[in-house]
Amino acid sequence: LPLENAPKPACTGAYLCMAGAYGEHMKALAREVLDNYEVDGLFFDIMGLNIPCVCDTCVSEMKASGYAVEDIRSVSAFAVERRKKLFGELRDMVLAKGPALTVFFNSGGAEINKPEYWQYFTHFEMENLPTKSAVGYDAIVNRSKFFRELGKPVYGMTGKFHTEWGSSAALSIPRHSWGNAPPWLPTVCAVISGISFIQTGK
Repeated sequence: LPLENAPKPACTGAYLCMAGAYGEHMKALAREVLDNYEVDGLFFDIMGLNIPCVCDTCVSEMKASGYAVEDIRSVSAFAVERRKKLFGELRDMVLAKGPALTVFFNSGGAEINKPEYWQYFTHFEMENLPTKSAVGYDAIVNRSKFFRELGKPVYGMTGKFHTEWGSSAALSIPRHSWGNAPPWLPTVCAVISGISFIQTGK
């Protein structure tokens, strides 16, 4: 089938390794933005804080650093350290342009159970989506209360979500109510609906 007529999944994606060429590409993109535009900061989305990697680059680095590539705990520990290294490089790059700039690495908002990454954030963001139970609006109070005690600004982040990652409608609608619409339709609108940021006060 021609690409435009090929079946499309409702929502899909792939995490790319941050240890190799893609990590260097991310740094090059960040440098380009910082060098050519006046920005208030950089927001790095979908950073996959829980995802280990066993690509050739990571396996080579693991072996050279003494990690056991056959042990998932060792592989996961390496992934954390490799990600922290990249976060540190990106954070330093941003703050070198000005100490008032902000930087945040998103993975469903700031995570309470991932304190090893907090040092790389200039602030904390709460990603709360009305139609996703794990990070729904009911999670705002506890998460924001927890992070407000850590001495950094806390911001709320939300959006209008439909049945998958994003849409231009305000309410969640069961997929069956779309009738004969293609299953990927709710997703194509993505962030067009707009994401709003609100500072949570004490």
